[in-house]
Amino acid sequence: LDAFPAGARDQIRVQLASSVVAVISQCLLRTTDEKRVAAYEIMIRTDGIAAKIRENKTFQITSDIETGASRGMRTLDADLLALFNQGIIPEEEVFNYAQDAEMMRQRISQLAVSDGLAARHAQNPGKQHANSGQHGKPDQDGKKGCHTP
Repeated sequence: LDAFPAGARDQIRVQLASSVVAVISQCLLRTTDEKRVAAYEIMIRTDGIAAKIRENKTFQITSDIETGASRGMRTLDADLLALFNQGIIPEEEVFNYAQDAEMMRQRISQLAVSDGLAARHAQNPGKQHANSGQHGKPDQDGKKGCHTP
């Protein structure tokens, strides 16, 4: 929205709130076996999300995504944690892409204590994740990044 003149932003927010159906963002991550896997964030429009867009409260949308799992929504951090927990991506990749690194650090510590995660992670490097599909080679330029199609 910052690309638009300040006087037009309210109208752009109203138009976006009424027209958005979903937003899917993906990051291509390095796996423990040096292949690639995608991690996703999925937001599906709800009346609450549309209201937050209209009211310029987009910073609150993450909580809607977290509670919208039954509708198919998920946060990038939740997907990163699932990939790590399954031994597919190394911890370094989690923190390269985490939206909230401190919260992610706490969740990984809790899992490690309650689940013996470190041992399981070491035993199952490269295990297939639901998102893994075909692994590609690293980007030609070697850069990492998230992409919203």
